[in-house]
Amino acid sequence: MTLEFRTRRVITGHDREGKAIIVADDVLDAELLKVPGAGGNPQVAAAAIELWGTATSPVDNSDAALATQKRGWRGHTQEGLGQRSMFRIGRLPPGSVAPMHRTESVDYAILVEGECDLLLDGGQTTTLRAGDVVIQRGTMHSWANRGDKPCTWLFILLDAHPVKVNGAELKQVIGAAPDVAQFYPAKPAT
Repeated sequence: MTLEFRTRRVITGHDREGKAIIVADDVLDAELLKVPGAGGNPQVAAAAIELWGTATSPVDNSDAALATQKRGWRGHTQEGLGQRSMFRIGRLPPGSVAPMHRTESVDYAILVEGECDLLLDGGQTTTLRAGDVVIQRGTMHSWANRGDKPCTWLFILLDAHPVKVNGAELKQVIGAAPDVAQFYPAKPAT
């Protein structure tokens, strides 16, 4: 099963008279991502395309900011911390589990294709289908594709303050993929 995919990105702007124009029309290829796994899964592969990223709020829509914004969050590693936005397409192949992670952001995750389970470090699991939306609010989570087809997500992340629980800040962390057996009840023997 291949994870290769691409998408067309059209970007608008303004001409010298202030009229709307297309300033870029390009095709972006997905990048293969590999991360450490757990439970006998040495690496988890996914593919993603960074579509856009901003470092300020309100956003700078000037031509001067265009090149950096086209690189996504890679163009804004520290600059504008607390004001960033990111737009990404991600694809998880069948049988894959993403790392358990938390971001210091509010994430709007829209499943556009396939089926995928949301795994939370508190032990809850929910199955999502195409058209479902998850609002991720700084929680530890993972994604598990237990289906036979890739699942494709649109992600929009906006910087947020770290969540505080009992006076402790829950900072960003990226761990290994969880052992999914802890999230699914064992099937009775037949």
